Amino acid sequence: MDELGRRYLLPGQALAIQVLNVDLAGQYEPWRRDAYNVRIYRDVYPPRITMRYQFTDVNGDVLDREEVVSDIDYLSNPHARFTHAPLRHEKPMLENWFRRQFGDRRSRPA
Repeated sequence: MDELGRRYLLPGQALAIQVLNVDLAGQYEPWRRDAYNVRIYRDVYPPRITMRYQFTDVNGDVLDREEVVSDIDYLSNPHARFTHAPLRHEKPMLENWFRRQFGDRRSRPA
């Protein structure tokens, strides 16, 4: 999240995030024979992160919010499909959230 903050926040903006709950993509299905300790990815098991955050803009205005970030289309992400990286569904979800909430600094004029 620090890296995403550096990428998407403008100088003078501040963001403090408190993660309240993390529910990773997929779910264990204990009734599956020989796969009781395997996380099964289905569209009904999307990743969810519950967070409380405080955003301060360059003018000093403060926004306090609690939000559940989720991605119900996480199985459609082609980049996550072809990697076995940890948190391959949660990282793109958080990046999309940052982009929606704070805009993409790379597309703004300097």
